Amino acid sequence: PILFSKLRKFSECGERYSYEAVYNQHVNKLQLTAYMAIFYGDEYLSDLEDCIYDVLNIYVWALSAHIPDINEENYYELDLVSTALGSSFAVIDYLIGHKLHPQLQKRIKTELKRRILDPFKEKIWHWEDRYNNWTSVCAGFTAITIMLEFPEEFDKLLPRFQLNMEKYFKGFPDDGVCLEGPGYWGYGFVSFLVYAMLLKEYTNGEIDFFTLDKTRKIAMFYQNTMLDKDVITSYGDCPIDVKTNPLLF
Repeated sequence: PILFSKLRKFSECGERYSYEAVYNQHVNKLQLTAYMAIFYGDEYLSDLEDCIYDVLNIYVWALSAHIPDINEENYYELDLVSTALGSSFAVIDYLIGHKLHPQLQKRIKTELKRRILDPFKEKIWHWEDRYNNWTSVCAGFTAITIMLEFPEEFDKLLPRFQLNMEKYFKGFPDDGVCLEGPGYWGYGFVSFLVYAMLLKEYTNGEIDFFTLDKTRKIAMFYQNTMLDKDVITSYGDCPIDVKTNPLLF
């Protein structure tokens, strides 16, 4: 179970991983069960509904290390994982929501409005003024959630999301090198690509990041840093044997 004693550890002594390990187990089980239900049929639907119910009930979707003040009610903190989780729920609802129990389908939309849409509309978040992977991940996943669940709101918020992605792009020099390191390149660029692909489809090709020369240069970063097979130039706080997401190939 997700325990409050683990959640509060970060604010008390700076220890974050005991909470994150359990949190990730719940989220990974949700996502894996969703894949099974989507690709292999309704026999996994009941298990998926249990996972949805479980994760929807988590008190706060953000990581303990990203909560500004544990003494406040932090249902609505938009960080790397809460926004990613929101997009997971939105994709599940979009693909097989019609197969879910009506109570769960309604709760998904209610929670996404309460935890993602409304907080994003209430203020400008700190990651909107950054030029790194936080901007891409948080803005990208938030955009995907709102695009799929609240398209009428997405149309109004699209200029803001586009400004976020412009800032993300400005974090790269003209040659496409990721100054944060290869691990962060993979994390941020995958989020950007999913957003860009869905946005291109959503706008019937009117907004197409894939025509930009800088997109191509950023996409080539990993290959350009390879020294040998499975050996790349790693720096920052990325591990020496960092691997990238296979989706990028």
